[in-house]
Amino acid sequence: MTPAVLLIGVVLAAGGKPVTLGADAWTTASPASVLAAYGPMRGLAQTLEASPNAILVIRHAGGETDGTRAAALRAALVALGIPSTRLRLEPAAAPAGSLILELSSPGFVKKPE
Repeated sequence: MTPAVLLIGVVLAAGGKPVTLGADAWTTASPASVLAAYGPMRGLAQTLEASPNAILVIRHAGGETDGTRAAALRAALVALGIPSTRLRLEPAAAPAGSLILELSSPGFVKKPE
């Protein structure tokens, strides 16, 4: 299984819920393989691959530091084989230093909590 296939498994593993990626799970200095080994990230990657219209939204607190971290995550995901057209950065109400990853699609329906 390729790293991209391993990575595209986060949403299924997370039950369709957003995944928060803190600095303890991944830093901009970490190799992309660290993402591929992170269980929740594998679930998102699998769901993304199985949903051709879905995109992975990377929400961040905004500001230079969090924006740079979100851009580095996007670059790492592209390096693992996820097309950049399926990734979107979005400033949002997120805790500083954390990235919130969530699948979005016209046909994607979140399960009620």
